Amino acid sequence: MSELIFPAMNASDPVTQFIRARTWIFAGGGGGYLRFINGQYHYIVYTAIGKGWGTKDGVAVEKNHQVITNLECQNVPISEISEDFFTRTGLQVDQNEFEIPGLN
Repeated sequence: MSELIFPAMNASDPVTQFIRARTWIFAGGGGGYLRFINGQYHYIVYTAIGKGWGTKDGVAVEKNHQVITNLECQNVPISEISEDFFTRTGLQVDQNEFEIPGLN
């Protein structure tokens, strides 16, 4: 599937053009995600924990800002997604906040 290929980048292209990040604060927890942008397709890698619903980790795919699939992690993920990581990498804050599928 060609839509799964990350766009080719030149050395002069800022990575922030294709990757966004955001953290969440929830009652009893929090989390964060990375959004990889490839045209009308967005791939969101997320991890979160909250009171009443536990942990949610996975990869969601959006097309035209609508979730078309969500694959939850089967094993315990190892994650370094955090505000500190986002600051160190210089990633821009995602302006289109992602909502974890199934939390409604």
